[in-house]
Amino acid sequence: MLNNMSRTLPPGRKMGIAGAAIIAAETVWSTDLWAETRFEVDDGDGNERSAVAAPMTVGERVLGVLVATSSEPSNFDADDAHLVTLMSNQAAMAFENLRLSDKLADQQKMAALGVMA
Repeated sequence: MLNNMSRTLPPGRKMGIAGAAIIAAETVWSTDLWAETRFEVDDGDGNERSAVAAPMTVGERVLGVLVATSSEPSNFDADDAHLVTLMSNQAAMAFENLRLSDKLADQQKMAALGVMA
């Protein structure tokens, strides 16, 4: 479980569905954002009526949030939330693999320089 106590919003900031997913450390979805009480919808999000947000996490690190929205209410259900969760997990693994690949390449360069020296 992620340490939710370390994830707080600055005073005066609205927490949208993406922020709620990060703080809860789990997928969050809403069938009607306009009637939502768990988090606020920014003024610029007037066309979004339903949404799913899943954090992209690797271990304790949050790399980002994958959000799917719809202009229609009740467009998302538990199956959609599960699909977005799977997609966010795949994206997180891809980002982590890229980071590790870059780190390995850097280590190989340093090893080659060490051999040359």
